[in-house]
Amino acid sequence: MPEKIVKHKVDWAKDSPLHSTYKIWRGMVYRCTNPKSNSYSNYGGRGIKVCDRWLNSFDAFVDDVGIKQDGLTLERIDVNGNYEPENVTWATYLEQANNRRPKEDAGLHYFKRKQTWQIYIGLFGRKVYLGSSKTKKGAIKIRKAGDTIKNLLIELGVYKDEHIDV
Repeated sequence: MPEKIVKHKVDWAKDSPLHSTYKIWRGMVYRCTNPKSNSYSNYGGRGIKVCDRWLNSFDAFVDDVGIKQDGLTLERIDVNGNYEPENVTWATYLEQANNRRPKEDAGLHYFKRKQTWQIYIGLFGRKVYLGSSKTKKGAIKIRKAGDTIKNLLIELGVYKDEHIDV
């Protein structure tokens, strides 16, 4: 982690929006640059970087994204992209929760007796069975196809996901 950031002090009241914004900026830099961070494997460890403009300048960060408002958190629009002006926004916790990398095993269940993977997605408030596959790789493909169909239904306005405000 760059020396400047460790020594940087903020004198604002602890409950002020500026102090809260500073803590978010500091955490962003820490988890992307310090292998000792508990979150490093999900950020810096997978190649997520903080743009040079923000890396050592809290002021530049505030100039580009503004000060955090109550109820918002910093979100990367592309969850695999870097922290840079065109890829971050302030979002609600609900919006951010809907912009996560899907877990590879989500919706998959291995059925030992039949030695097959069963695939499910959540749709219309129910667990919907999509089929089965002899291989995990095949099951993941089927689940991703189901997710694609679900996302198209959401885009078309046919289906409103319980967690997405369309």
